[in-house]
Amino acid sequence: MIMIPAGSLGVITEQEKLMKSLLNFHTCLKQEGKLLFEILTPAFFMKPSVDWIESNRKVREDGKEIVQYSKSTYDEENRILSWPLKYDLVDGEKVIETEEMELLIKLYYIEELKELLAEVGFKTAKVFKDYTDEAATETDQVVVFEVSKV
Repeated sequence: MIMIPAGSLGVITEQEKLMKSLLNFHTCLKQEGKLLFEILTPAFFMKPSVDWIESNRKVREDGKEIVQYSKSTYDEENRILSWPLKYDLVDGEKVIETEEMELLIKLYYIEELKELLAEVGFKTAKVFKDYTDEAATETDQVVVFEVSKV
């Protein structure tokens, strides 16, 4: 089994790279092997934000804090969610270090992904709604695919 958790497949935003990855997964699996992964669909809603909003805060063992900020935009035509993140290391009231990154996530329609999987030889076994045993629909925001090589 190959398992890709937490929507990580969506960080492959270019279809050519996605197809190459899916083909590699297919090649690596034994005949009875399965691929299990989660995606976000276009039903996923994240309110666009141009301003940094604090989204998480953790206190380290040394008493310093790591504060996470995020903002977001959505390219509806290409279905790519841009999710810039900023991390501040705070000592008391002073920011002593800042790190930024941008997370891009491709949102997929269920039927679109079924077709891409079929192109590389996968058989769609099950598509679940957000970690339940219920069948997924296009209105679900988070979907889990279980596909097999046979």
